[in-house]
Amino acid sequence: MYKGEGVKTVVLGGLHTNMCIRHTLADAFFRGYHIVIAKDGVEAFTVEDHEQGLKYLEYVYNAKVMAVNEIIQEIVK
Repeated sequence: MYKGEGVKTVVLGGLHTNMCIRHTLADAFFRGYHIVIAKDGVEAFTVEDHEQGLKYLEYVYNAKVMAVNEIIQEIVK
């Protein structure tokens, strides 16, 4: 069974940027992972919640926010 050996970066997508993503990201951050958020792969109840959530994650957890196509380009390199 694969146990995550060698993994250094986590890419997150999903619902509720300001809640679910925030808590999942915090867990990954405190475990030492670099964090990338797929900005066109996350959402919140309101635009304001979403935008504030992304800013918080960038500022507090040093998350990198990128579009999915940008993430794919980085992986392909």
